Amino acid sequence: MDKCVTFFDCVEVGTDEECWTWTGTRHSEGYGRFRVAPYTRTQAHRVAYQLHHGPLSSSQELHHVCENKLCCNPHHLQAVGVGEHVKLHNPRQVYCQRGHLQEGENVYHRKDRPGERQCRICTTERKRELRSQAT
Repeated sequence: MDKCVTFFDCVEVGTDEECWTWTGTRHSEGYGRFRVAPYTRTQAHRVAYQLHHGPLSSSQELHHVCENKLCCNPHHLQAVGVGEHVKLHNPRQVYCQRGHLQEGENVYHRKDRPGERQCRICTTERKRELRSQAT
């Protein structure tokens, strides 16, 4: 049974500058979890954000500016689009894993995964390898 009767029972509230640490149940990925209904749980930082700022749109995700997954300080949470969130967590790489420069015509922007880029040279080489293995 959850020890959190109300949301703030499981938040160590500090100043606006400090992280407000979630002390309740955690998800396997490290985020706090809060029971909002008998069979419904949500991420604790989302509850904190919505209590302070109001509802999120379906196209928004929350970014922890402090990079602390257990932080519930609404001043440390920023609503961003999915593509922007990906960019914040995966800063632009100049070279791919095989050392090819990832700029200009050598960059393929995936339509099915916003914000993800692939090296065209590596993609072409992989396709050639697969074709040669198939014959």
